[in-house]
Amino acid sequence: MYNKEWYRQYYLKNKERIKERSHQDYLRYKWRWKTKHAKERAKEWRKRHRKEEADKARKWRKLNPEKRKAHRFIHIHEKKYPLLPKCELCSRKKNLVHHHPDYEYKEIYVTVCASCHRWILIPITEATL
Repeated sequence: MYNKEWYRQYYLKNKERIKERSHQDYLRYKWRWKTKHAKERAKEWRKRHRKEEADKARKWRKLNPEKRKAHRFIHIHEKKYPLLPKCELCSRKKNLVHHHPDYEYKEIYVTVCASCHRWILIPITEATL
C-alpha cells in the first residue's frame, strides 16, 4: 500500500541524500548520452570543418615527412609487418597500434595499445624522474 505520510517523512529526513543521488543519476545519464553519440557528433563536426581538417592534415604531412613515410610504409606492407595479437608492454588486445622508435628504420616497430603509446610519447625529463 502507498503510504503518503511515510514517503513525506522519508523525503524530509533524507532530502540531501536524495538530491545527491538524483544529481549522480543525471551525471551518469549525461555521460552515457555523450559517449553513445560521440562518434556521430565527431562525424558531423568533421563534415562541417572539412577544409580545416584537410589543412591540418596537409600541414602535419609537410612538418613530419619521416613519420609520413614510416606510416605509409607500414600501411602498404601490412601483410609483411602485421600487428602482434597483443600489446608488448601490458598485453592488452584492443586498440593496438604500431610505434616506430626511430623513423629512419621503418621496418622496426613495436606493437602497443593506445594507452601505452601515449606513455611512450611523453618525453622523459628531469622533472618526471
